[in-house]
Amino acid sequence: MSNFSDGFDEIDSSWQNAQPAEKKDFENLPDGKYQGAIEGAAMDKWDDGTLYIKYTVRVVGGTHANRCAFKRSSFTNDAMPYIKRDFETIGIDPNRPLKLVIEDLPRIIGTIIDFTVKTSKDKTDKNGIPVINTFFDRIVSAAAPAGARTTPKPAARPASSFNQQPLPVPPPIKPQAFYPIPDDDTALPFDL
Repeated sequence: MSNFSDGFDEIDSSWQNAQPAEKKDFENLPDGKYQGAIEGAAMDKWDDGTLYIKYTVRVVGGTHANRCAFKRSSFTNDAMPYIKRDFETIGIDPNRPLKLVIEDLPRIIGTIIDFTVKTSKDKTDKNGIPVINTFFDRIVSAAAPAGARTTPKPAARPASSFNQQPLPVPPPIKPQAFYPIPDDDTALPFDL
């Protein structure tokens, strides 16, 4: 086992002089239309036991590139038609048992979508903060299905080529890993 105390003397003066970083309030994306990549999608449960689905969408361009939007939808009778609409919009067939629909969530990771962020004028959360609504508008580019070729097929070389051996086919690119969605931007590896 390493002895970490060996390095303490070298950095102790810097440690003593360092001031805690300023705490920043989380800022939501401004209202507007964006294009983003779905980075996370998962089922979860509120403290009261109600199931909900949560998504993280990272903006892929413009002045807000790399910022995240978060969408959470509770599985209540009133919300289910909207959840089904979201599934259809992002390329998941909702007309199957819910368990099968949820099993498709990892497949949409990497899907590029157009989405809209809009602050509610009349709804607030339990802390009195206006509710931020995120609406999925349409798919721009679907994520590649597992095992699908995501690189272009190499062009054939002419027969007069050096050794007349076919080019090797690169292995397929594995779909992006499925990561849990952070509850807020504090878990992101960069400052907003």
